[in-house]
Amino acid sequence: ALSRNFSGAMKKIMRISPKEVRPIILGLFEKYEINNLKIIILAKHLGHTKEQFAPYIMDVGVLSRGRMQKALDAKGVKEVAIELGGTEFGSALAGAMKDYDKDRDPVHLLSALDDYYYSKLAGMNAGEYGGERAITKMARAQADAKNISSVLRAKKEGLSEEKAMKSVIGHGMVSKDRLRAAAGAKNVEESAKHFERDFSLGKAIESYKKNGSIIPLETAVEKAVAKKGLKLLRNSVLSVGAIAGFLCLKEEEISNIRKIVRAKEFSIPSAELQEMIVQVW
Repeated sequence: ALSRNFSGAMKKIMRISPKEVRPIILGLFEKYEINNLKIIILAKHLGHTKEQFAPYIMDVGVLSRGRMQKALDAKGVKEVAIELGGTEFGSALAGAMKDYDKDRDPVHLLSALDDYYYSKLAGMNAGEYGGERAITKMARAQADAKNISSVLRAKKEGLSEEKAMKSVIGHGMVSKDRLRAAAGAKNVEESAKHFERDFSLGKAIESYKKNGSIIPLETAVEKAVAKKGLKLLRNSVLSVGAIAGFLCLKEEEISNIRKIVRAKEFSIPSAELQEMIVQVW
C-alpha cells in the first residue's frame, strides 16, 4: 500500500511537470527502479519464487512493463542481467557480473547499480529549469548515508575492512579514504567517530554504547540527509531541485510509517521507536 502511494506521487509529479523536464525527472525516478532491480537480484540469488517477491516491486515506469516482466520471470541472476541488456542498468550489471561469478556475492551487483545512479546524477543537466547543484548535493548526501550505514553494519557484523568496502560507492562528500579508515576501525564506536562531527553523531554514539544497537547511528545520518532535502525543497522553488527534495522527504515519510508498523508488530517500546523516526516537518 505504501509503495502504491509512492508510485501515485511519482505519477502526479510527471503529470504536473512541463514536458521538457520530464526526461530529467524520469532520471531521478531511476533510483526507485534500481530498488526494484535489487529486490529481484537478491530474490533470484536466494532462490525465491516470483510469488514471494513480486508484491514488493513498485510501479515506477522507467523500464517498460514488458522488460520488467522478463526480469521478474528470469530463472537466475545472470538471466536478469541478460534481460536488461541494451539498458544502462544492464550495462552496469554486466560490468559487475565477473566479480559475482567469482565469489557469488550479490553486493557487487547492487553496488554497481548504485554507482551508476549516483554517477549519472552528478552529471545531470536540468537546462533552463536549473537545480543541478541542488540535485548533486542531495545525491552526494544520500550516497554518504548509504556508505556510512554499510560501513557501520559491516563493523557490527565483524566483517573485514576489505569486505566492508565492497558495498561502498563513490560520489559522496565523505572520501573513500575516510570510509576505509572507518571500515578498518577496531569497533563500531571507533568507526562512528570518523563521522561524528559532520553528522552530529555524539548522542547516537552514547546510545550505541548503552544498548549496542546501530539504529540510532543510522537514524542520525538519515536525519542529516532529510534536513538537506527539506532545505532543498524550501530554497529550490520552481526547479527540478525542489522535486529532488520532495522525493527525499517522501521516502522518509514512507520509511517512518513502515518503521511504526514493524515496531507495533514486534511490540517495540515507544521510546525505542521514537529514536528510529526521522522527522521531515
